Amino acid sequence: MASSLEAATVPRTRLRDRDIEALAFIGRGYEVGQYQLHEAVFTSLAPNVVSRFVVRASERGYIAAERLGGIGMNRLRLTRLGRECLVDLGIGEDELFAPAKAVALKDVAHTLAINDLRVALLGLKNPPTLISPAWFLQRRLSSALAIPDLLVRWPAGAGARGLLLACEIDLGCERLAAVFLPKLERLCELLNDVAEGDRAGIIVFSRGAKRLAALANYPVDVKLIGLPLPPASGSRDGIRDFSALLCT
Repeated sequence: MASSLEAATVPRTRLRDRDIEALAFIGRGYEVGQYQLHEAVFTSLAPNVVSRFVVRASERGYIAAERLGGIGMNRLRLTRLGRECLVDLGIGEDELFAPAKAVALKDVAHTLAINDLRVALLGLKNPPTLISPAWFLQRRLSSALAIPDLLVRWPAGAGARGLLLACEIDLGCERLAAVFLPKLERLCELLNDVAEGDRAGIIVFSRGAKRLAALANYPVDVKLIGLPLPPASGSRDGIRDFSALLCT
């Protein structure tokens, strides 16, 4: 009788495997939209299952959830407590982020687009073994001349060389000739330094026919591909559009 009473009064803080996966996804994404968490971890489940996780994790102090503009999508980020919990479970601390404040509004679209692409890559039939977003690379490669929005790698296998890709989300905010194209040149140097015999390339998801045309004709010493940035970026449709582009 005593044992059953004791069990009833102990807080239920043990995390399910899926909850751990969800917290790690949030922590690696710096700040993610709830729709991204749904697509990446709760793909086949109803939205209310994701919402219950968000409420549960928020109540336990593992995540912070805020509405975009007070009424929009849920923006999720890991808390210090959530990071400590994951580190105790064996997840590397250096790959987890627990920002004290939400991403500035001017940077939300860019952060969402990076995480849309991250989710799309995770969902490929043959996903990369390495998917490193800019915030992680800035921590690891602080002295690099340029940091891509995403660095992804497929290892060598079955007689084929591996593939290293730098992915850029170009919202058109940077001057093309003065800022963005020189950055691509610096990214080429980074790729050549770390490719280690693998094939290397850059994919730029950009807006506007003129910018895409400039990318198509720009001479760099690695493969450079310009693709249209999905207009629905910042939604589940945007993730699916990224997936379709990656499969072409």
